[in-house]
Amino acid sequence: FPALHTLARQAAMSASLALLADVGLAETTPYAIGLSAGVALESNLLRLADGQAVPEGYRRSDTSRIATLLGRLDQSFGRQHASANLSLRDTRYAANAIYDNLGYTAQVGLDWSTAGRVSGSVEASANRALYSLNIGYDAGFVEQRNLQDTRSIDAKVTVGSVTQWSLVINAGRLQIANSLDEARVQALNYDQERAGVGLRWQPSSATAWNLNFDHTRGRYPKYQQLPSGEFAADRFGQSSLDLGLSIQPTGASNVELHLGHTSTLYDLNQPRDFSGATGRMVWTWNPRGKIRLSTKLSRNTGQNSYATTIFGTPGTSDYSQIYDTLRLQADYALSAKVKLTASWQSVRRTIVSNVENPFIPIVTQGKDLTDDIALGARWEPSRSVLIGCDFNSLQRRTSGSLSSPLHNDGLSCFGQLQVRL
Repeated sequence: FPALHTLARQAAMSASLALLADVGLAETTPYAIGLSAGVALESNLLRLADGQAVPEGYRRSDTSRIATLLGRLDQSFGRQHASANLSLRDTRYAANAIYDNLGYTAQVGLDWSTAGRVSGSVEASANRALYSLNIGYDAGFVEQRNLQDTRSIDAKVTVGSVTQWSLVINAGRLQIANSLDEARVQALNYDQERAGVGLRWQPSSATAWNLNFDHTRGRYPKYQQLPSGEFAADRFGQSSLDLGLSIQPTGASNVELHLGHTSTLYDLNQPRDFSGATGRMVWTWNPRGKIRLSTKLSRNTGQNSYATTIFGTPGTSDYSQIYDTLRLQADYALSAKVKLTASWQSVRRTIVSNVENPFIPIVTQGKDLTDDIALGARWEPSRSVLIGCDFNSLQRRTSGSLSSPLHNDGLSCFGQLQVRL
């Protein structure tokens, strides 16, 4: 098992370097910088289906090394609080070097409040990362490197934050863009704007009711490639009404219930229209100071689209996706410096694909069920040093032709040093 041997050796080196570099600087400023070195092993990096042949020149499993530069700001001034986080990542693969990439994650935020009863927040984020290497039905394996940029900005204003009744107004924008210049990948580009208003009633410290209305306008700028080579865009509108209840039956337990109705209408790809119930239930239980258990059950809609070709005629395959998710998680503090976590998540998707072309319009349906088991451990020997390892196992089972069964096991370890300036 040379890959596992390499994984263990590099993880040990990362941990040793982090421990040796711990200079124990006092926290005298709101600024911090850090370094992280890690190694990861995946049994199915390419996300190939069970039984699918490995493309020539590629390896199904691979080991990667990740070096990360970290920066952080955490500053309060008066009633306001500002935060910023930045990470720059360099990822290198041992066998599939074509996917070597530089990525980043950036976030800035501001929480503010007035002397009266008005408060709010603004947060902006940006992320660049390697996108899935196997898009799925009809689009297939992506041989070239594709980096996906995700940018978002969200703002919220609350009026009456210290009273039983409060009004919440929120707005946001999300944009997703892919670097690879292929129609099947560019069709995944997506942007949306949303706005919402909510009313909150908190009759006691243990009970709160919420009524929220949100409206979203979205756009796929390269929804379909025309025979001329140009692209046609598809737009949609989505409205949702949600009633929520948050209760704390005991000091160790908290329950959140949300039940709503969501309606989505498309301009061009009308088979993806959706109207139905959505919602979620979250139960958090902290019976002791060392253990925390949480359960989440939710039903939601998703967005996904990509271009394809049917018998040489440009068309578009589009997914109408409904997600039913069950997630169980347990967090345990073995000591003040050692923390363990375990989770199981099961996601069931109902998928509808509409392939539009002048000769043979096709509408097919399918389902898949994905189970993901994850285990993690963190050791924080000092305030400046963090060492951790994670293992996860993913198994997907399918029904119909719109998804493929696959399996992947992953193991990663890292050592991180972060000190105040």
